[in-house]
Amino acid sequence: MKNQFETFDVFIISQMGYELQGTKEENEQLRKEAYHTFLHRMQGEKPASLPTIRRWFGIHGNMTPTREQIFRVAFALGLSQEETEEYLTKGISQPGFQINDYMEIMAMYGLENHWTFEKYQSRRKEYEQNLVKEHEISHEGNTQWIMREFQHLKHEPEEQFMYWMWKHAKVFKGYSKTTQEYLNKYRQTVLEYMRRDVKKSLDLLLAETGYDNWKQKRCLHLPEGELECIRKYLKWNKRAKNKEVSEDLANNILELAKLAYSQSGQNARLIREIYPTIRQGKEKRSSFPKELAKPVTDKYISDLFHIPERNEMQINIRQAMTELEKYEEEDECPEYIKNRIFEYSKGHVTVESVGEAEAWLEKFDDEGRRRRLMVKRSDLLPMILYVAQQRYLEQMAENHQEYCQSEAKKLFLTMANAVMIGCNMPEINEKYRYDRLLLDCYQQEEMYGYGDIPEMILG
Repeated sequence: MKNQFETFDVFIISQMGYELQGTKEENEQLRKEAYHTFLHRMQGEKPASLPTIRRWFGIHGNMTPTREQIFRVAFALGLSQEETEEYLTKGISQPGFQINDYMEIMAMYGLENHWTFEKYQSRRKEYEQNLVKEHEISHEGNTQWIMREFQHLKHEPEEQFMYWMWKHAKVFKGYSKTTQEYLNKYRQTVLEYMRRDVKKSLDLLLAETGYDNWKQKRCLHLPEGELECIRKYLKWNKRAKNKEVSEDLANNILELAKLAYSQSGQNARLIREIYPTIRQGKEKRSSFPKELAKPVTDKYISDLFHIPERNEMQINIRQAMTELEKYEEEDECPEYIKNRIFEYSKGHVTVESVGEAEAWLEKFDDEGRRRRLMVKRSDLLPMILYVAQQRYLEQMAENHQEYCQSEAKKLFLTMANAVMIGCNMPEINEKYRYDRLLLDCYQQEEMYGYGDIPEMILG
């Protein structure tokens, strides 16, 4: 088929032994047959509601399963580790197994040893129950060591495997250090490029004012940084009888100065500039191309770059919740759990009883599950695209060359695929709609940014 594995429905239908290549009516019939084949193979297991599963097959809409739903499907179908990896990477375009995550390495072991999903859940809870109370997480890179150990242990008895996991619990931090390092590396590079451009715009605006003369007379020998000097100049201008700067120009200058020089509070806003933004409206939603990831928010960006801290918190929260199951609601809460709640609530919550602690922990865990993120291709690739295009523009300027579509695209592919391989993610592939859109940013005459894609699609 021309666009094989383009979407999850095509992928899962092919896994059921069918191929969409006929007329619309014939393909609709194939979708239904593949759906019923899937239900038969699942033997009564339902990883989602039936309407949701139907949408996995493109029946009455489209929907992509979550990562946890993929694991449930894998256990029910008796998939191997390799087959499950294909469902994750080719099926839903996510990273393969996160071996640093205790939940996922246990899933790998369970699939190798033909566990049911219920047994997997039971063993996972047992693991959490037996973590030491003051559980510490190592944020060092341990992936290769864990993988080598797993290869030796994957067919050993369960007790031996579980003992090994408890013994080395600190290495299961729940995220890929390599992926997080790539994310931080590209964030820093994006910020450097963006601040450089912001400073150029700021300098042009300041050149229209008397800022340089004012600075030489009043601010040159003061210890304040550039942002504070600009603030003081604008305050002085506001009080002056003969104002050099209009109110609108002053607001623009201050806004650019914050972006250019503030090291806190502006990073998420700058990073979000490279993504398509949500059009302002009654519901603050946009008619957004379904081929793209959803528009990001400042909160999402902040959570994305705090994955290590949030994962550690969630591991500790789950361990505390499991520990409290040994007590009655009216019992006094263990001291270390009291302290943890006080810390994670930033000093706003104190508890005394087990019941109070359980209520707070359950609410916090529920919110944490919703906010817990895994770095996706759609988080990395827009930043890689931006950096690749900036570097190509630099090369053009240095070599006095004109834009060349193939050379520009080649640089992006080289950078992107190196990162995708390092993060155990699918390389750029034109068969993916999302990847096709990224490649379409390189037109014959010029390059477009990721944020321009909605306009390219919607006109």
